[in-house]
Amino acid sequence: MGILIAIPICAKQTGANLNPAISFSMTFKKTNIKSSYLTLLWIYVKAQILAAVAAAFLSMILNDVYLTPLHPPSASPIIFPQDEQSSIFMAITKILLSEAIGVFVLIFFILYVTGPYSFIETSGGKFFFIAIFVYVGRRFAVMSGNQVNFALTIAQASIGIFECNFKGFQYLIVWLIGDIVGVLLATGLYNHVTEPTLEYM
Repeated sequence: MGILIAIPICAKQTGANLNPAISFSMTFKKTNIKSSYLTLLWIYVKAQILAAVAAAFLSMILNDVYLTPLHPPSASPIIFPQDEQSSIFMAITKILLSEAIGVFVLIFFILYVTGPYSFIETSGGKFFFIAIFVYVGRRFAVMSGNQVNFALTIAQASIGIFECNFKGFQYLIVWLIGDIVGVLLATGLYNHVTEPTLEYM
C-alpha cells in the first residue's frame, strides 16, 4: 500500500525510484552514460537512504516501539549443535542468496515494465505492476527479511543508535553484496539479452 501511495507522488519529479537498486539499473540501462547521470544517481541514493533512516526513526518515535536492529537470523542449533561458526556462515549465505534473488526479480521486471517493449501502456498500469513486483521480489527474499532495498536495510541497521547498539552495521555488507549481485545480474540480462531479443522480434 505504501508503494502504491509513494509512486504517484514523486513519479513525475524523480521517476519514483525509491530504491538504490532501481536508480542504479535505470542509470546503466542507458547506452550512453554521461557524468551527469552518475552525479544524479549519487543524489538519488543519498536521498533514498536519508529518507529511509528518517522514516525509521520517526516511526519509532510515533509508535513508541524499539525495533530490533539488522541482524542475521539464527540457524537452528539442531542442525549445527556444536559449530556456531558454521551456523553463522549458513545464515549469512542464505541472506546473501535470498537478497540477490529478490533484487534480481524486482529489477528485471521493473526494467521490462518501464522499457520500450512493455505490454503496459498507461502510467497507472505501470505503477500497479511495479507495486506487484515489489511484493513478488520481497516474497523471494524471505531469508533476508524481505528487504530488497538497501536504503531500508541501512535504516534498520541504524535504529539501534537510539540504544547505543551498533551491531546492526556488523552484517550490513552481506545485504549490500546481495543487492549488488542481484542488480548487476538483472541489468545485464535485460540490457544484453532480453531487450535485444525483443527488438529483433
